[in-house]
Amino acid sequence: MMHANRYHIPQLQPLPPSILVNRPAALSSFYPFNAVDVYYYYLARNALWNGIDLLGLSPGDEVLMPAYHHGVEVETLLRKGLKLRYYRIGADLQVDFDHLREILTERTRCLYAIHYFGFPQSNEKLSAFARQHQLLYIEDCALALLSGSEEQPLGMAGDLSIFCLYKTLPVPHGGLLVMNRSVGRRPAFPDPPDLLSTASCLGHRLLDNVGLISGTWPYRITQEFSAVARAVKHRLGRPQAQVDSDLLQEDLLPVGISQLTRHILRRLDLEAVKTRRQENYRLLSSLLEGVVERVFPELLGDVCPLFFPVCVEDKAKVHRELNTRGVESVYFWSKKHPDVPVDMFPEVNRLRDHLLELPIHQGMSRAHVEYVAEKVREVV
Repeated sequence: MMHANRYHIPQLQPLPPSILVNRPAALSSFYPFNAVDVYYYYLARNALWNGIDLLGLSPGDEVLMPAYHHGVEVETLLRKGLKLRYYRIGADLQVDFDHLREILTERTRCLYAIHYFGFPQSNEKLSAFARQHQLLYIEDCALALLSGSEEQPLGMAGDLSIFCLYKTLPVPHGGLLVMNRSVGRRPAFPDPPDLLSTASCLGHRLLDNVGLISGTWPYRITQEFSAVARAVKHRLGRPQAQVDSDLLQEDLLPVGISQLTRHILRRLDLEAVKTRRQENYRLLSSLLEGVVERVFPELLGDVCPLFFPVCVEDKAKVHRELNTRGVESVYFWSKKHPDVPVDMFPEVNRLRDHLLELPIHQGMSRAHVEYVAEKVREVV
């Protein structure tokens, strides 16, 4: 059934063309862009891959890994020969420290933690745990760019931290590696991305902006554009460098970011980005009170929210129905990685089965947020 949609609201921030000609902004005023040892890659998984060697982790070393994860970060560590021991994440998306202590062994070398949707884990407790047990600490901020705890920006506590740029900002791609631990060496200089991949991602972001303003038809054009770009690359024998893929493509791991991405980054008002996301989050939370189960009803501390997470009974149905109404929700993280023991984490299984993320990005006006709330009421 077709719906007459006033908008098509993408899950990620689209790119308004005006940003391309904005005056350069003070990017270096914001963490992690002003970190001492920061390196730019095509994706955050590239950053993790290249950072592991700098930390000195070796095949066979054990890493404590959250059972709730995307999967590509797990694959990245496994391909490095590391052994993963999975720890419990509660229904509140917080680390279960009792379980961490239970699974610690004499071969454990590293603690890996994920900040979900911009909401922080307790870095103070995680850092203390790592110090107490002489562990390296990897801080995964791929979902938490520009977010902070009460103490400091997220990403400053880990020996190694990674960030994803394109999830929060209107850039074609981008991941950051931050080395807070001095290791006395640098990663190899990354290769440039191919022009066609960058152009395809850029075109997608520009067309998403038209859909945000004008509705469904530009969204369909976006899908056709992406399909044509993939077909052209296939004919040319180029690798499919998709930013939204859950596959680890080893031929892309040495790839860095484009000059176009750097150009856009230097023209973004990051303080305005953060403020608008916070405003949209609070508005959507108020509009959905009593309508659906809100995972984080309130914004606390210095959170820069990535999405608005909700729990729904039939995740696939709600996702599908919202999409037909012009609202892209996020359906990632629905499948566990095969390395995770079956039925060991019922709380995480519930998150995978029922947690859905709604858009609240900085491209959305009040009318867009109200539209999302309206469509959620229609389908839950």
